[in-house]
Amino acid sequence: MAETRIRRSWAWNLAFLAAAVMALGACRGSVKREPPIHLNWNMDQQQRFDAQEPTVIVGQPEVFSKIEHLLEGTEPEPSAVAAIFPDGRSARNYVEGTVRADNPHKPKGSSPCILSFEDPHLCEGKVDGQFAEALPVEVSLSLLERGKDRFEVFCSPCHDAAGTGNSVIKESGRWPADWPPPPSFHDKRLRKMPVGQIYDIVGNGVRNMPGYRAQIPVDDRWAIAAYVRTLQNSYHADIAQVPADEAKSRGWE
Repeated sequence: MAETRIRRSWAWNLAFLAAAVMALGACRGSVKREPPIHLNWNMDQQQRFDAQEPTVIVGQPEVFSKIEHLLEGTEPEPSAVAAIFPDGRSARNYVEGTVRADNPHKPKGSSPCILSFEDPHLCEGKVDGQFAEALPVEVSLSLLERGKDRFEVFCSPCHDAAGTGNSVIKESGRWPADWPPPPSFHDKRLRKMPVGQIYDIVGNGVRNMPGYRAQIPVDDRWAIAAYVRTLQNSYHADIAQVPADEAKSRGWE
């Protein structure tokens, strides 16, 4: 008899716990005026303006009550609206007189390009607003070797080591079916693409390709662009373009 009571007690306890869990779950998605319990505040609830958001505050200049209006679902009175900056922009221009400064954490040999307008050819790949046809750096064997190394790390998984687009990812069936396939660098359109545009795509991306500005510094982007152009030329080169001594050493005569 006692054993039966214990079993019933456990059954009631489990039923109560299950009901409590279901009740708590039912609260998810309900509208409340109070903020949720937030164990780790971190920087999630800081008073700030998002990127491209107008610098509008409500009430007294020192009181930021935009959040209250959002929670209430009301609009502030026009007379209570003020802007922190006269132009209403949250993103600010450089202070007048700002000069370019080196970045102590930048990779050795790279250019920070903090103020890209100082050298748009180097930093943006453009000359007079158009993508450059020539590199802003001297072409050398070391530059191409560096470009090959970076290309194999960042580019070849999708574009293939030879730039044909028939990469391991594509051939293995892991390429998303609704994505356009990686193009071949040897297509006529891409062979005519200015080298400055290749540099721009490496940093900023294009279509479903992400940009690698954060991972690849300026000098390495130019090295990759130079190597891509070398790959393109290699597919359409003539033996007459190879120096005689080099062709002889390789048995190409």
